[in-house]
This record gives sequence, structure tokens and C-alpha cells, in this order.
Amino acid sequence: MSATKTGKSWEDVSKKTYWDRAVPLDKWREKVSEGHRSYLPDAVSTMTPVEFIAFYGVERFKLDWPVLRAALTQLAAKRAGVYDIAWSRLIGGGWNLKPPEDFYLMPARRRQFLV
Repeated sequence: MSATKTGKSWEDVSKKTYWDRAVPLDKWREKVSEGHRSYLPDAVSTMTPVEFIAFYGVERFKLDWPVLRAALTQLAAKRAGVYDIAWSRLIGGGWNLKPPEDFYLMPARRRQFLV
């Protein structure tokens, strides 16, 4: 199967995530997109965002992440922040997004903290 930017194959990544279970990539994509109660949280808890997005598919991730995030367990949601950042970057087209207009209405110290 294809390798991610880190050079890992699906077999390597799935073994890291699901131990000795051989999980076919198509089945994994299907179960994750359904928000399966073990496939989705296990993937988010153990895969890097690069691995998850590479195997799930960039376009699919961009469309599905808000719904998938809502289906996460509390434990997996603790790791979701890095996925949120990746999703925002993919949706926004980069890291240097223009802040909303109300950002400039905040007190200077609060803006400094956020930056």
C-alpha cells in the first residue's frame, strides 16, 4: 500500500494502531467515516495527523473532520487539537490566515496572548 510523507506503509501504521489485527485500508476508511466507536478514536489517539490524513484522504478529511471530531470519545478528543490545526490549515490554505475583524477590537494584551 502507499506510504505517507513519513515513509510508513498502511501495514506499519495499522499495526501501530490496532496491534495484531490486520485492518484493510478500505474497511478502515469506511469505519472511520461512520464514526465507529473504536476505529475512529483509536486512529486519532495513535496516528499522527500526517498518517491519518494521508490514508483517509485529504479531500475527504477536509469534508468529514468536523463530524468525525464530534463523534470522538473524551479520551480521543484530548488529542484532536493537532487534527483541528491540520484541518484549519487545509481548509484555509496555509498558516497565515487573516484574523477576523473583531480580533482588532480586543484589548492589546489579549491580542498579544492569542498571537
